[in-house]
Amino acid sequence: MTASVEIRSATPADVPIIFDQICALADYEKLRHEVTGSAIALDKHLFGDQPCIEALIAEIAGDPVGFALYFPTYSTTVFRSGIYLEDLYVQPSARGQGVGKALLSTLARRLVDRNWSHLNWSVLDWNTPAIQFYERIGAKIVENIRTCRLTGDALRQFGDRYRSGTPRSSPARPVTAADMPAVYELVRGNVEADGSPFIGQMAALEAALFGDQPFVEAIVIEQDDEIAGLALYFTSYSTFLTQPGLHIEDLFVWPQFRGRGLGTALIAAVVTAAIAKRSRNGIDRNFGRVEWGVRTWNHDARRLYERIGAIVMEDWRLCHFGGDALKQLARSLDDS
Repeated sequence: MTASVEIRSATPADVPIIFDQICALADYEKLRHEVTGSAIALDKHLFGDQPCIEALIAEIAGDPVGFALYFPTYSTTVFRSGIYLEDLYVQPSARGQGVGKALLSTLARRLVDRNWSHLNWSVLDWNTPAIQFYERIGAKIVENIRTCRLTGDALRQFGDRYRSGTPRSSPARPVTAADMPAVYELVRGNVEADGSPFIGQMAALEAALFGDQPFVEAIVIEQDDEIAGLALYFTSYSTFLTQPGLHIEDLFVWPQFRGRGLGTALIAAVVTAAIAKRSRNGIDRNFGRVEWGVRTWNHDARRLYERIGAIVMEDWRLCHFGGDALKQLARSLDDS
């Protein structure tokens, strides 16, 4: 790592620089047409009354040469918080000087200091230099997950269509503390269906949903007097839109209740929450997108998501740091 690379937290004075670099990143990813946000909105979400994102600035000899913008996430595999890295960018003139690793190592250190469990981000499948770099420093490229996204007109049309056709007695409702045993089993079922080990404790999940500072929200759906399905979600962020969104961490319906439209109803309930003017805790919403993951082998789910208007992001791959690899990346700051 180059000794002259310095990493610091962003300040309000950095917002124009960050937004310019967001646009440069969009140009590199051939997605400039998707940047519809503004530096004003970015400043609000970084430094306003209700900030929902954080950012780091990388400097060489006092000049900003890159940034990382991120927000907290939640894993129901281990019932712990983590970080999602929405954007990582290094100016072309500064590449090859350790800037990207310095930004990632700083994020890893923050995760370890907070006792959080994981660092995730996405990379385009054609971005071979980035993939090789991430693998070289120990990241895992997850090949069998794709992101599903509802945004823009498709988001609002789906929300409006569902609301206009749904009776007031819809079986989808916010979760309550009394639902916790059923919610816990649904989360377990979802994790185990993905083939992942399940080690979470109910008390940790209950604290995330109903503690002094609740981090996630959940909607359950009932059928035949049973809780048949669950959508568990948290706030995310899009730098291209400069708008928050919602990320569905768990979307699961017990097999015996499938084929009744419950999965669609759960997604619709989350979409309704995203485009509502107020959330359950009174925070302004009117969010810009809803996202969730799908396994590449789950063809039935993919077809359902495409039918409701979601885009399956085939070109993006999930990158992951966790466990010992995360701690080793954090320690690399001390060796620089």
